[in-house]
Amino acid sequence: MKNKQTSFDYVYRDLCDQIEIGRLAYGDTLASMSQLCELYHVGIRTVKDVMRALKEDGYIRTEERKPAVVIYRRDDSQRDSAIRSALRQKTSILQVYETMALILPPIFALSVRACEAEKIEYWARIFRNFDKKDAEKRKKMMASFLYFLLENSGNLLFRDLYSNYELYAKIPLFSNYEKFESRVLLHNEFNSLTWVAEAFLKKDSVQITHRFSVMYEAIVSSVQLLLEEFTAQYPNVPEDPSLEFSWNAHRGREHFYLQIARDLIDKIGTGVYPENTFLPSEAALAAQYNVCVSTIRNALSMLNEIGFAKTYNVKGTRVIWQDDHVVVKCMQNKAFKRDTLLYLSALQMMAMIVPTAVRLSAPAMDEQAKSELRQQLKKAGSIPIDVIVRCIVDHQPLRPMKTILQELCDLNIWGYYYSFFRSDPPEDQVLSRKCRDAVQYLSDGDTESLARCLFFCYTHILDFVRNFIVSCGLSEAAMIITPEYDRDTGPHILSESPQRSAAT
Repeated sequence: MKNKQTSFDYVYRDLCDQIEIGRLAYGDTLASMSQLCELYHVGIRTVKDVMRALKEDGYIRTEERKPAVVIYRRDDSQRDSAIRSALRQKTSILQVYETMALILPPIFALSVRACEAEKIEYWARIFRNFDKKDAEKRKKMMASFLYFLLENSGNLLFRDLYSNYELYAKIPLFSNYEKFESRVLLHNEFNSLTWVAEAFLKKDSVQITHRFSVMYEAIVSSVQLLLEEFTAQYPNVPEDPSLEFSWNAHRGREHFYLQIARDLIDKIGTGVYPENTFLPSEAALAAQYNVCVSTIRNALSMLNEIGFAKTYNVKGTRVIWQDDHVVVKCMQNKAFKRDTLLYLSALQMMAMIVPTAVRLSAPAMDEQAKSELRQQLKKAGSIPIDVIVRCIVDHQPLRPMKTILQELCDLNIWGYYYSFFRSDPPEDQVLSRKCRDAVQYLSDGDTESLARCLFFCYTHILDFVRNFIVSCGLSEAAMIITPEYDRDTGPHILSESPQRSAAT
């Protein structure tokens, strides 16, 4: 199980990082307390404690009934420190830029399609005089627009990942360097932010994906050149391999009892604990998960509440299947609603990323790796798609891509999905057939067919679960639209899903 991070630690550190790297500059105002609560999914007390700590540590100024203002100033010594910090993470930072250059273009294309037309029109008016703004204002406008798109995409993970990337990659350090912008403009056909904004406002998915890819290719090249110059200026700064990119997609849901509940749901849905059998005793589960009995009781209480188990005095906890009535009831609970949307968000994001992941890992998948995969698939209780994807994750050459995929794999709790099926072992014939095809494509070395096949697997699951959840009353789930696959450009959004149109 993952180590627990307090909500205070996360919010405080995130805001400090944004201020220190210049994302929130001197004189900028912070969001209101209620907005911060919504953004970080924490209570007002946590936000008040964070604001008090930021004020005491000299980051912000607060006045009653006024927004908090950043008062932290960066000086030359801090810039020198930032360069040295970047060099300690040099390889990892470059890999983060390379990873995001691959996965962000289709994510932004999807976000534009998911966003309501009136909101895009609002931004179109703002961008009308974009070219007349100075360079700094253009950068701030584009940054605000990108955050707006991600927050209105329906996906709960996009904005968090982008924010994590922006902080780790030290974007202000590079973008404020005098040679950076000129090098970006000279690298390829990318000529201005206006060129990218035009594609956004036309809602042209193919054009957005292309232009964003071109821009990121130029950025990666320029960052690499700057890192080489920094290395020449500071030749004695060693790299620290412990400072790798990290992302916690479970943030806010790391309580041990929730991790245990998710694992038990996985085992119930995949047949490890069949319907109408009893789970191990509380004492046995406490020993198994190395926690106290009260933590196990909280996990079992959650299983009872969402319809995967029923606990009896003396007898123990019996496994049951969710029925539609229980699911509808769960959709009225704010915490369960968010968990469901997080699950659907992970499915959507995995569909967007997995084709690229396949292409990256394919060269490293030798015959030994394929043989080990086939052995894993023969094990009792194995879930074919999970085994295949985790094999692809293990062979990722870009560490940040591997980190992102691992987090998404952990969020894709197969027990949730397979609980829809009443057979034993649970069986989805369409998914099973596609998984067999995927293994064959992998064996044959047919990378493009494997990429498309796994993309289809995740969109198939997304459609199946989302449509059911919408029918149970969670209309927000319809915002998580299904990507479509284009042979030339890969996954992107070609049209709105009929489910979203009907729901809205």
